[in-house]
This record gives sequence, C-alpha cells and structure tokens, in this order.
Amino acid sequence: MQIFVKLQNYKTMKKITILHGSAIENALQYLKEQSKIQNEDLYADFNGKEIFSTDSIDDAYKRIVGKTKEEFDADFNKWREEYDRIEQEHKDKIPNLQ
Repeated sequence: MQIFVKLQNYKTMKKITILHGSAIENALQYLKEQSKIQNEDLYADFNGKEIFSTDSIDDAYKRIVGKTKEEFDADFNKWREEYDRIEQEHKDKIPNLQ
C-alpha cells in the first residue's frame, strides 16, 4: 500500500517545479537532490503526472508512460530500428545521378 500512503500524504508534501522538456531521469534526479537538501519528501508535476522524491526510476516511468524504463527503452529501440530500416529502404530507391 505504499502508493496509497503516497497519494494520501502527498498533498502535505512540498511541490517543486521541473523545467519543461526535462527527461524523466533528470527530473527524478533533481527531485531527489532537492529532497535531500531540504530534508523532506517532495513531489513535482511531470507532464500532468505526479512524481515523488521517494519514487524509483521504474515507479516514475510507470506513472508517466505506463511502462518500466526497461520496457520503454526496448520499445523505443524497436521503433528506432524499424525507422532506420524504412529510411534506408527509401534512400536505396533514390537513383544515383553520378
């Protein structure tokens, strides 16, 4: 019930601002650093989802994108490989004008 406790108590936590365009890893690292400096649990809004200074990287990823970091990275790598393959196919179809 760790999540329930977080949700129940997070309104008493101090909210900090994360810069727009930050990567999830960087946002969570900043949140944890500020929590240590201020000696209290903190939370932040990240694209409309709350992340907490007590979160693991997988907790944050699950809350934001619905997957663990490993699952997200694997899906991204599959997408990137397919993108690169299609791009190369298109380049191969361009006639050589030399």
